[in-house]
Amino acid sequence: MSEQAENIQLPPELESPKPPVRFWGFWATAGFGLVIFITHSMVQLLVALGFLAVRLISDSSLGLTQLLKMATNGLLLSMAVFASAVVGLGLTIIFIKVRKNATVAEYLGLSRVSKKTILLLVGVTIALLALSEGVTRIVGKSSSTQFDINAYRTSVWPALLWVAAVVFAPAFEETFFRGFLFVGFLQSRLGAVGTIFLTALLWAALHIQYGYLGVTTVFGLGIALGIVRLKTGSLLAPLFMHSLWNLAAMTGTALYEVNALRSLPQG
Repeated sequence: MSEQAENIQLPPELESPKPPVRFWGFWATAGFGLVIFITHSMVQLLVALGFLAVRLISDSSLGLTQLLKMATNGLLLSMAVFASAVVGLGLTIIFIKVRKNATVAEYLGLSRVSKKTILLLVGVTIALLALSEGVTRIVGKSSSTQFDINAYRTSVWPALLWVAAVVFAPAFEETFFRGFLFVGFLQSRLGAVGTIFLTALLWAALHIQYGYLGVTTVFGLGIALGIVRLKTGSLLAPLFMHSLWNLAAMTGTALYEVNALRSLPQG
């Protein structure tokens, strides 16, 4: 009798509901976020120092000015993004698992996005790209910055730079800003508006190498990504948009390089 009772399956409506996901609070999120950011930055610094050391060993005549110019070296940037993204993502997952009340997917909101939503996101991204291109033309700038151009020209293996820019960079940045920080800040007094603004501002500050126009563009994109994250409830939505944006940026830089090579005098 007892064995039969144990084997009885309760209907779904009578089963105990799963407790809601409890996120880290504002200060815990900010503290863990600072640790993740510092570690992420230190990994990039170590990769850069190792890269420069190898260059100095192979060519001891390199001066300080030449070494500083390597800050835009595409191969160095690719390696730094790969290493720091892996470490940053790993540390984020560790801090989520310490919470012990939700899976990583539940905590970050890694839920599927419908095909209709994907098409809408593609349309929104194209519209934002067109707006960004229009603004850069009005102010007399090129959509491909000198930073992007230098990185592409010195990438050695452009495929690595493409993967770093389109896959690894968005994966870490979205997981960190619109994932870990977003859900922690959203529960605080900041609310939705404050969370979207703050995460966009912090993300923009990470891109100061693009100058005032580039930082402003990144901030505006961050606002859009935050709204998408809030409305869809899925981290995969802004991640998709971010990757698509970077893909378009890389394509633009590659086309710029092709045109530049064609314009060179022949012979």
